[in-house]
Amino acid sequence: MRRHQIKTKVGLSVSLLMVGIIFLFSSVINDHFESQLKQLISKQQFSMVTEICDSIDADLQDAQQALMAEAPLFLSIDPRRPEEAQRLLDSRPALHTIFDNALFLFSAEGKIIVESPYIKGRRGRDIAFREYYKKTVATMRPQISDPYVSTHTPGKPAVILTVPLINSQGRLLAILAGSLDLTRDNFLGKLSRVKIGDTGYLYLYNSSRTLIMHPDPARIMKQDLKPGVNRAFDKGIAGFEGTEESLNSKGISSLTTVRHLKKTDWILAANFPIKEAYAPITKAKQYANIAALSGAGVSVVIVWLLMHYQMAPLSRFTERIRTLSMRDGVPEQVPPSTSAEIADLGTAFNEMVLRLATEHLALQEAITSLENEKAKTQAIIAAMGVGLTIMNTQFRVTYQNQQGIALMGNHVGKLCYQAFEHHNSVCPGCPMALAFQDGLIHSSVRSVSPFGQQIFTEVTASPLRNASGQIIAGIEVVRDITEKRRMEETIEHLAFHDTLTGLPNRHLFHDHLRQAIAFAARNNQLLAVMFIDLDCFKSVNDEFGHAIGDQLLQGVAKRLKACCCRSGDTIARYGGDEFLVILSDLQNSDNAAVVARHVVDELSRAFVLSEQQVQSSVSIGISLYPQDGQDGETLVRNADLAMYQAKERGRNDFCFHQPSAEESAAERPAESSVLPALPVDLGRCLTHPPTAERPGSERGCS
Repeated sequence: MRRHQIKTKVGLSVSLLMVGIIFLFSSVINDHFESQLKQLISKQQFSMVTEICDSIDADLQDAQQALMAEAPLFLSIDPRRPEEAQRLLDSRPALHTIFDNALFLFSAEGKIIVESPYIKGRRGRDIAFREYYKKTVATMRPQISDPYVSTHTPGKPAVILTVPLINSQGRLLAILAGSLDLTRDNFLGKLSRVKIGDTGYLYLYNSSRTLIMHPDPARIMKQDLKPGVNRAFDKGIAGFEGTEESLNSKGISSLTTVRHLKKTDWILAANFPIKEAYAPITKAKQYANIAALSGAGVSVVIVWLLMHYQMAPLSRFTERIRTLSMRDGVPEQVPPSTSAEIADLGTAFNEMVLRLATEHLALQEAITSLENEKAKTQAIIAAMGVGLTIMNTQFRVTYQNQQGIALMGNHVGKLCYQAFEHHNSVCPGCPMALAFQDGLIHSSVRSVSPFGQQIFTEVTASPLRNASGQIIAGIEVVRDITEKRRMEETIEHLAFHDTLTGLPNRHLFHDHLRQAIAFAARNNQLLAVMFIDLDCFKSVNDEFGHAIGDQLLQGVAKRLKACCCRSGDTIARYGGDEFLVILSDLQNSDNAAVVARHVVDELSRAFVLSEQQVQSSVSIGISLYPQDGQDGETLVRNADLAMYQAKERGRNDFCFHQPSAEESAAERPAESSVLPALPVDLGRCLTHPPTAERPGSERGCS
């Protein structure tokens, strides 16, 4: 393969060029003939539809003329003598031949005088609601109706033609009408059986999208083709006449022709599936492609034979070069050739070999020097104790030091965003991408899991330039800052959480409260703040010691989490034995009362602390946003006041904020002792929660 490499490339190039020219020429010819044939098929289909349109117009005209010719016979008919009119209507065979549904004589008021064939009990029936009657009376001219459901042949779709009977004074005496059954073999019904090819068909519709005639009888009088499905159908309603490719109601690509009738606003359409309509074109293209492929194959064979003949001297020259050997470190000279071109090539080759031998010695010295510098650089990098990665401008890793492999894994040869982040493209905010863009140094902190364990790294990326200042690569220095990050997170947690209970402290509580108030204000929601104080907590510390007191606070925090477990609620230790709770998105104040009652009940159950039972209770004050305050400080203060109301009324209960509570804010009761394992009747604060359902409504407390 290597021996004929040039010949193969040249032969392949010429062959591809010949094949490309043949197929390009074939494609142009195919496209031209395809366009011409499509235009011819479209014109033929339009001509056919036009001819059928003219035929329908002529038939409608003949039917209307037949009615108008018979109309004078009915001018002298007395509507009060229907039998005479019935005999006259029954004796019109020419009209019965055309109008296969029925013939009618209507009064000027829209009543059936007679109909033929006669049906008992229908004389006098009101048809004034029919559109064809209204249009005939309004215009005093013959009319062709849209499809309607016939009552003469119940349930059958029909079309009716009307002629007004007007006396010499211009007064409407009656209306003569003939009806066509669209399901019968009349000049309209025949349309449903006309085939275009094997699967093409015709159909009639009007400007209101109603199908008048269709091969599928179930679709007649339906408006089941939505706008935008069949583009030609929609354009026909807008006045278009012609042929274009479109989709039919079943989503089949079809060649659709639309043509307007002259006698009425009906539109005749033809749907011919593209697959069948253009089948001859497809067949012709297949034959043309086969011919082009055959021509291309013959051309390739000829090109390869010519290339073999033309490249034979070069192949012999290549074989001579392959058999050369080295003498005293200098390669042998290529012997001269009889071919002038090959002789010049041999001379140039001999000169190049001598020059390369000289340059090879200089290159060996340079490589030795570079290897020494590389060893020195690696020693410096190892002493730095950080991971080092070098990647090219396509983000492919070309080098990692040992510290980098130990930290991130060996990814030499891989794309960095796939190896480190498992992405399919450059990561957003990638410091190396930024360094490639602006040529500056960029840093970022990344969370990665190279060996299944999450670590945090600090990545510093800087561009690497060549002598001309062009960026040719990038260097990333990676430091493991996992321990530093964990210490920072621990410090941040301690700053905003209580160390004993793990609950948010008052700083984090007020931050959450500000956010909750802002959200409630935007969404017009109710918000509650519960101020929870342990009754007699000092007595627990005095009787059982501070260790038991701390356990009691932890137990209270645990039960509060169980009581207020919604994602939007916040529980915080405010200080000492005080806890605060934010209840967001309340429907009404009763929701807060339910939670408060649950908290009171749960915290009144005895705690088992270090094998000792301790009975305790809580007093809870509740303030509501926005009734009891528009800011967090006011809500907390009013909840605190309400909590002291609960204590004043007996403790172990909850109380909503009352404006009167502010008057007794300074009078706070002293705590009493608690008894271990013995329930204490601490009394009840009989407080009824406010009745406000939403912010802005009134509330009361009794």
